[in-house]
Amino acid sequence: MKSPNSIQTKDQEFAHGLFYADSIAVIGASNTRGSWGFMVLQQLVNSTKTKPDRKIWPVNPSIPDALGEKTYPSILEVPSSVELAVIVVSATRVPEVLNQCTKKGVTAAIIISAGFAEIGEEGNILQNKIVNIAQQGGLRFVGPNCIGHVSVQEQLATAGFAHWFKPGSVALLAQSGNIGSRIAKIAIHHNIGFSKFVG
Repeated sequence: MKSPNSIQTKDQEFAHGLFYADSIAVIGASNTRGSWGFMVLQQLVNSTKTKPDRKIWPVNPSIPDALGEKTYPSILEVPSSVELAVIVVSATRVPEVLNQCTKKGVTAAIIISAGFAEIGEEGNILQNKIVNIAQQGGLRFVGPNCIGHVSVQEQLATAGFAHWFKPGSVALLAQSGNIGSRIAKIAIHHNIGFSKFVG
């Protein structure tokens, strides 16, 4: 059984990776406008204009570069440690990718990919598989089938509506990304600022 101190350390590492990461891999990075792989990568690359120390690592074995950035065939070939992995590949590829993340020592992951428990028994089996991989590898993640997140002050975002948010003191965690985004939109309409959002 893990000690309370080791659990607390894992919590801190996960929170730092999720909200304050300086090294981020986008697994499934894409040049295809309208895709999650394009949108997430574009937001993160744009954030380096004001966060120049942040390193963004596009991962995709099928293309040589994404948005002008060199891509890597797998996260294991990224020439740096990675704090946060954003996963936007097909559901069937997620277990392999998550295994690679645990080997890389990633501290936090966001699995945007859909096709898990929400589609029925087959997806539920796949979801249990990734949970087991993460537990055995000591990796914590948000998702799967999630809408992403926003760390407002850090300008670190994987949700497509990050531009809505203005800085404030409210943090919102929502099980449903759609409901969470509606709550955020209403709050923003009433001039309420946010520190963080996780869908």
